[in-house]
Amino acid sequence: MTKIYSIALCIFFILSQVAYAGGPWASGKGRGYSQLGISLNTYDKLLSSSSRLDRTVTDNTLQLYAEYGLTDKWTLTGVLPYKFLSTGKSLLDPNTPQVTLPSGNLAGFGNISLAAKYTFYQKGIHFAGQLLTEAPNYSINNEAGLRTGYNSFVVCPSLLLGTGTKRFYGFANLGYALRSGGYSEEIRSDLELGFSPFKRFWTALAFNNKNSLKNGNVVEGNIAKTALYINNQSYNAWGVKLSYGFNESFGLNVSVYGAFSGQNVAAAPTFNSSIYYKW
Repeated sequence: MTKIYSIALCIFFILSQVAYAGGPWASGKGRGYSQLGISLNTYDKLLSSSSRLDRTVTDNTLQLYAEYGLTDKWTLTGVLPYKFLSTGKSLLDPNTPQVTLPSGNLAGFGNISLAAKYTFYQKGIHFAGQLLTEAPNYSINNEAGLRTGYNSFVVCPSLLLGTGTKRFYGFANLGYALRSGGYSEEIRSDLELGFSPFKRFWTALAFNNKNSLKNGNVVEGNIAKTALYINNQSYNAWGVKLSYGFNESFGLNVSVYGAFSGQNVAAAPTFNSSIYYKW
């Protein structure tokens, strides 16, 4: 299904990042980058279905991202998301008797991720390898179908390649996610191109892909009715990012993400904003 006009994808662990944060670039020994951001998403349909959900679902996130250079080639990164979930009034026909989940609210930490990245080559072309882990921590309200993360431990090795100048950057990465708890393994890939029309301002176009191999056997129960962090989620997504530095250390990021296609993921606008500090 392709609905480019207003369909957007909730990419749960991506907030807009300043140019050169992440990607194959090393932070440099003793240098770092951090950002605190919010992501807002409300939906009543999924990309893989033409019918509406039982209730409107709101999935908002307050997220802390940080990276630090242990050496000139080793960089550690971490993501700490805190989720605010809720479901609204029933969307089902009141004249047709149907069983639906009760409305509810839930707040709690989402899956915490840590990664170690090693930059093999950084002269013009930058080439790096990364090992990402995601913890299976989450809060759950099973009666209302609310869960703040996946019930799965993830190990995702990946390769990253990129290049950049004072006015342009581009990078791509490709990873393979191994997941526990009966969840399907995934192929993850990203492509991002950025341009700076004037000093301290960057704009970027991002493409993100997650492809479930559908080799898992987990049974989701009530969570499947809200699609909050369920098995076999796939998407082909795009995003537009803007970043402005107030000075050499502080700045603001905003972004919006959309989807060309997807399965078991939200069909509704996702908006992100964050403030960052680098040293």
